[in-house]
Amino acid sequence: MFSVPPLMKAYYPHDDFDAIVNYAKGLEYETTNGSIDNSQSVDSFVLNKDIFSNLNEFIKYCVKDYTDKILGSDQELNVTQSWVNKTNIGQEHHYHYHQNSVLSGVFFLKSGSPITFLHNRNYSFHLEHKKYNQYNQTSYQYPSEPRILVLFPSYLPHYVPVNTGGDRYSLSFNTFPSGSFGSKAGLTHVNINTSSSV
Repeated sequence: MFSVPPLMKAYYPHDDFDAIVNYAKGLEYETTNGSIDNSQSVDSFVLNKDIFSNLNEFIKYCVKDYTDKILGSDQELNVTQSWVNKTNIGQEHHYHYHQNSVLSGVFFLKSGSPITFLHNRNYSFHLEHKKYNQYNQTSYQYPSEPRILVLFPSYLPHYVPVNTGGDRYSLSFNTFPSGSFGSKAGLTHVNINTSSSV
């Protein structure tokens, strides 16, 4: 009842994976949140590069699949920004969620610490649990497996704990609807391609 839409995972099957990893390693990176935090590629539209063309199409297919099967919508979601995260040994990725986005995704390039998701429900009290299950868990970890794409609702808080493996690389992206969406009768209509909703 009223569950958070789940993670969806997919395996990237194309043989250009190693070339993508090598390209990602050669990108220029910058740190924005202090010395223990990881760094992001200066380029925040990496999926527009030719080398990512197969991955871009794969992501579009998976986003459409998630939107159709899990959200039950035929609304088109387009990738907006996309960037590569680099997390060296001893670094972490701070707690955050993705604003101005419906679905977000992480594509794992090089393994390291898992991505950790937290529930964002507010309760007036907490019972002591003798064991955790899918209904009462407060966090969920997913391993950073190379070639795996995970999709999740953008409002879901997440972070990467201190990396104890090798240098961890992942590609992240956000999505947003295009065209017309919402309800004119409900006064929520938006046409993203024009300056007014008439």
